[in-house]
Order: sequence, then structure tokens, then C-alpha cells
Amino acid sequence: MGVLECIKAAAYGALGAAASFFLMLGIYEGVPLLRDIPYIGAIPVIGDLATGRVATESAKAATAARAGYVQLSEITALKAQLERERQNTLRATQLQDQAQQRAAVAAAAKKVTDEKLEQTIRGDTAPGSTWTADDDQWVRDHRAKSN
Repeated sequence: MGVLECIKAAAYGALGAAASFFLMLGIYEGVPLLRDIPYIGAIPVIGDLATGRVATESAKAATAARAGYVQLSEITALKAQLERERQNTLRATQLQDQAQQRAAVAAAAKKVTDEKLEQTIRGDTAPGSTWTADDDQWVRDHRAKSN
């Protein structure tokens, strides 16, 4: 093998190495002139070669991260809504208990008032102020309407 053949082999080797380097750089980083074409990244295979692995993978990572944030925000919103519903249920239960207590107190007060009225009616014996059966019926009808 002569000197000239050794130089040719070294030149071809260097040229092959440079071509391999630029090919790998193009695949990894993308082709600069093709990268600038609008919407080139949307074309499946050509888009990957034009934009490069870096842009493709970073776009995939960004999409995955946004998807995770959307799910996290939805979960957080649902937890907050559930907590509000629990608080509303607890408050409604408390209000119902208070209303039942007030109703029981009002029923007891009405019973006491009715008993006092009955005692007053039975105890009223002054002339002209006695209660007839019609008066008793009116009081019973009036009570039935108020219940």
C-alpha cells in the first residue's frame, strides 16, 4: 500500500466520520432549514427528522407534564368540592336539629298556653261570661286550624 492510498483511506475515513457526525447531529438537533417550515413537526416521520429528537422529546415531556397538572388540578378541585359538600351537609344537619328543638319548645309552650286557657275558661264563672258548647266548639276548631 502506497502513501497515496494511505492518504486516500484517511481522507475517506475523515469524510465518513464527518458525514456520520453531521447526520447524527441532524437527527438529534434537527435540520435548521427544515425546522423553520411552519407545521413541519406535525408530519409524522419527516417532522421528527426536521425538528430533531430534542424538540420532539421536549414537546412530549411538556405534554405529559401538562396532562399531569390537569389531572392534579381536577383532583384538587374535586377534593375541595367534596369538602364543601361535607360542610354543607353538616350545617344542614345542625340547622335541622336546631329547628326540631325550636319546634319541640314551641309545641310545649303551646300545650302550656292551651292548658292555661282551658283553666281560665273553666274557672270563669262570672254572670254572662260562661262558655257554652258552641264557644268550646269554636275554640277546638280554631286550634285545629292553627295546627
